[in-house]
Amino acid sequence: MAKATAWCRRAFGALAAVGLLGGQGLSAEACTSFVLKGSDGGRVYARTMEFGMPLNSQPVLIQRGTPLRGNGPDGKIGNGLAWTSRYAMVGLNALGLKDILADGMNEKGLAGGLLYFAGYAKFQAVSPGQTQRSINSAQLLTYVLTNFTTVDEVKRGLPKIL
Repeated sequence: MAKATAWCRRAFGALAAVGLLGGQGLSAEACTSFVLKGSDGGRVYARTMEFGMPLNSQPVLIQRGTPLRGNGPDGKIGNGLAWTSRYAMVGLNALGLKDILADGMNEKGLAGGLLYFAGYAKFQAVSPGQTQRSINSAQLLTYVLTNFTTVDEVKRGLPKIL
């Protein structure tokens, strides 16, 4: 019980600090995520949702067996990688688009979020002949959560797509 109480105090303190900073009227154009690790080894993932425009996020459920299609590097909807979700997942979308998730967790407990790194992120070039193996960077979280159960699986699986 003492371990749980100490962990709760730390979690509450961290969340209170985030809340206080959020109430200071600081401007931000990107999101921040963090993980709190408990003394029992458990982890709590959280993030902020500030952005330069309203994301109009809505809850989304993607069930096992749902066909999905990536958007290719040319920006055309549905001409990238086609896959079927192996795992169900829930999350919050962005801009009302079902397959563009800001945050989510799959049925096996793998969770994550997309953060905005404009000006910092680099993307590989995709030749026209490889479009069918590609997804839009905004679809990465959807792809990961519907295909993998662990970080090790993600590391092994991502090199197979563009």
